[in-house]
Amino acid sequence: MSVLIEATGSLRQYIPDNTRLEDVHTVGQAIEQLRLPPDVALMLLVNRKAADWTTELHDGDVLRLMPTIGGGAS
Repeated sequence: MSVLIEATGSLRQYIPDNTRLEDVHTVGQAIEQLRLPPDVALMLLVNRKAADWTTELHDGDVLRLMPTIGGGAS
């Protein structure tokens, strides 16, 4: 089973283009294998649909990781 990882924005410094993970069954397992810094806040999509750590992954899925953006008026 192979899952393609796509990173956007500042996450590209941690995840090279065309990264594939083998034998991961949930989004959480995939993120743990990537060994991202613990303080990175993520928005997660699997095949362009919102996902969370418990979302199941299947062969050929695309997991997109996007940094969350904070800010605004206070």
